[in-house]
Amino acid sequence: MAVNASTVAYVAELSGYPTEAFELLTRAAIADVPSATTETLALYKLSDLCYRQGDLKHAYTFIQNDRQDAAFYNARLRQVQVSSVFSIIEQQRKTLGIYAVATTLLAVLVIAFAAVIFRQLRRLQRAEVTISAINQALQENNTNLSRLNQRLATANHKLNEANVIKDEYIGYYFNSTSEYQARAQRLI
Repeated sequence: MAVNASTVAYVAELSGYPTEAFELLTRAAIADVPSATTETLALYKLSDLCYRQGDLKHAYTFIQNDRQDAAFYNARLRQVQVSSVFSIIEQQRKTLGIYAVATTLLAVLVIAFAAVIFRQLRRLQRAEVTISAINQALQENNTNLSRLNQRLATANHKLNEANVIKDEYIGYYFNSTSEYQARAQRLI
């Protein structure tokens, strides 16, 4: 059964039916288990098919099992075949692991920057509220100062008027006094 399924899977793969090839290779690998056949081509082809479809997780599992079987039975040709595919899959897994770590680190950095930016925005909002309150207080103070300036201007105007009147009275007094003294000297 395992040999037949493996052969038909090979034909299906060449005919462009990867799904059927995968199913048949899976059946062949499963059929090898009860018969205790550990030096098979099914796991090797199954891992190769998974690798080409981008399923590195299953490809790694299958090739690792095939590698153990080849090492157990000391099948040198199979070990060479498996090692070449195993190293490629292992390299892909390491690369994906590095990308996963890098992506995770970038995501953490983005989240950290977002948190910092959010915190800064909150500080800015609080500062805006404070500045707005201070601005409003300054506007009220400016309004009060403007009113006081108007009162002072009015008071200054009144003081100027009083000074003019005072100057006129002083002039009148000096004029009257000088006339009085001039009359008094004429009388003497």
